[in-house]
Amino acid sequence: MLVIQIMKFNLEGMGEQEYREVCENLADSFAIVPGLLVKYWLVDSDNNEFGAVYIWKNRVSYESFTESNLYNSVTSNPNVTNVTSEVFDVCAKPTKTTRGFKIVDLLAKAEAMRYLRSGKL
Repeated sequence: MLVIQIMKFNLEGMGEQEYREVCENLADSFAIVPGLLVKYWLVDSDNNEFGAVYIWKNRVSYESFTESNLYNSVTSNPNVTNVTSEVFDVCAKPTKTTRGFKIVDLLAKAEAMRYLRSGKL
């Protein structure tokens, strides 16, 4: 079952531009996290609120991430304060009706194509 994680935090001692650069540098590390299907990077600089919405393949993937060095490097960063993280199971039937699984299907197809092109069969 898909899991959605919503993480929010404030920045201290770091401006939005520097934050965006850090995000760009970290994106490749997040792109290879097992079980992470999508990460949306969030910015509300007017209110000093930043964060992410993660779509996880399942709760086990999410829980493994929270025990990783990558997760700890974000949550223990001195420029990141007031960290909150909420986790939700996806209610499948209405989500399907409102096209919520379309992105997941497209990602699965793209991943299969990358695998086929890699020649690792």
